[in-house]
Amino acid sequence: MSRIACLWIITCLSSGLGAAQTPKAAPFSTPPDIAALVTSNRTSEAVQAAVQSPGSVEPGIQKLCATFDLLVNFRQLQQAGSVLDASEHFLDELEKSSPAVKVSRDPIRGRRLRLAGIELGDQKQYREAETKLREALAISVAARDAVLEAGVHNNLGYALHYQNRMEEAAAEYDRARQMAEEQNDSLRAGSYNFNLGQALLALQKPESAAEAFRRAEAQNSAAGRGSLEARSVIMRGIALARVNPQSPAAFQLYGKARTMFQDQGDDRNVGWALFLMAGHRNAEAQFLEAARYAEEAVPYLIKSDDKALLRNCYTLLSSVYSAASDSEKAEHYKRLAQSLPPEVK
Repeated sequence: MSRIACLWIITCLSSGLGAAQTPKAAPFSTPPDIAALVTSNRTSEAVQAAVQSPGSVEPGIQKLCATFDLLVNFRQLQQAGSVLDASEHFLDELEKSSPAVKVSRDPIRGRRLRLAGIELGDQKQYREAETKLREALAISVAARDAVLEAGVHNNLGYALHYQNRMEEAAAEYDRARQMAEEQNDSLRAGSYNFNLGQALLALQKPESAAEAFRRAEAQNSAAGRGSLEARSVIMRGIALARVNPQSPAAFQLYGKARTMFQDQGDDRNVGWALFLMAGHRNAEAQFLEAARYAEEAVPYLIKSDDKALLRNCYTLLSSVYSAASDSEKAEHYKRLAQSLPPEVK
């Protein structure tokens, strides 16, 4: 996301103010938009506006933090870091120009630690990520920064998840989603519930996982996040199938997800949904229908170059045709499966 996009976010967070207006001479008829000035690299103007209107500084920092939070939610980490850099530069210059204007740096400091934790997690340094995130969590609690706290709980859940501390991870995800729901924040709650559902599945708690994915589906729909909504639908189906491999509701959810993925042009996940539909029919001993869905999945998986899932699909087809007493097709798909080594991802 470019600097222009950051400015657009700032504008959306504003109360009708332009994203990059030149500050007027004091006194201001309306509060200056500190955040827009900071993110457009107009630091000296932002400092001048802050000196003339000290009451605008804290709302400006809050808006910059909201911009950071939104960028992180969409995994725009470099741009999120740039927002923090600009914010810190502004505060440094303001302190030099007017030491009397005081503002807490804790919201920025906590987000800097959160970003460091996320980046360490991306590098698979999960213990180091946990350390940074616990520091960020302490700051967020002390500052009563609920948005930061919820985000850190979610990121901490991820760091614990990949240390195989699944009970702890689920507790962090659950706290994150509760806080986001209390804030009526469907955008973040949808992500946090999705993560919670995955952890609960790993803990062999499919009923609870299905409920988390149900919430994620509704929240991502409300937030307009179609891809994550569709993934929530298919994962709810998987959770229900863990309870009952022949669950009619699971099959219906796979079909719903398939349609959603098709509408999004997501070939890989269309193939995945069809593969799951085939597996479901196979569990019901409806072998020819299972073969039909699996064969429909094949071109999508070839097009998306998912060789691991394609191999599984060929293996399923071999098994299905063997059960249907069609040895020729069973052998054909067995050879195709063997042509794709298991280690290929």
